[in-house]
Amino acid sequence: MLPGTTYVWMVGAKCDSAFHSDFFQRYKFTTLSEKESYAANLSGFNLSISPNPSDGKVTIAATFQQEESITIKLFDVMGREVYAENIGNVAGTLIKQLDLNNLLPSSYFIQVIHNGQVEIRKLILLH
Repeated sequence: MLPGTTYVWMVGAKCDSAFHSDFFQRYKFTTLSEKESYAANLSGFNLSISPNPSDGKVTIAATFQQEESITIKLFDVMGREVYAENIGNVAGTLIKQLDLNNLLPSSYFIQVIHNGQVEIRKLILLH
C-alpha cells in the first residue's frame, strides 16, 4: 500500500460460473501519509497480534507511553463487529488474551482504539 492513498473495497461471493452475489456495501480507508506514519512511530505505540494465523486463541500486546483509554474491537470481512471490549485506562504494557474459538475460520480485523487513534491489524483464524 502507498502512503496517503485512499483504497475502496467491496465483497461479493462467486459460487460457480453461473451464480454470483451482488457486491455488498462499499468500504474505504486511507493510509497514513509518510509524515503521519513517522509521527505514529515516534509516539511509542507498539501493537502485536500472535499467533497469526491463529487456532482461535490470540494474544494482543500493546505498549503505551502514557495512560490511555483502550477499546478492542474485532470485525469480520463484511465489516460486522463480532467482538468489542472496553479495556479502560492502561499505562505501559497491555497483554490481552482472546478466545475466538466461537468464530468461523476466516480473516478478521482487530481494531485497537487508544485516545481517539485507531490501529488495525489483520487476523486469520484457521481452527
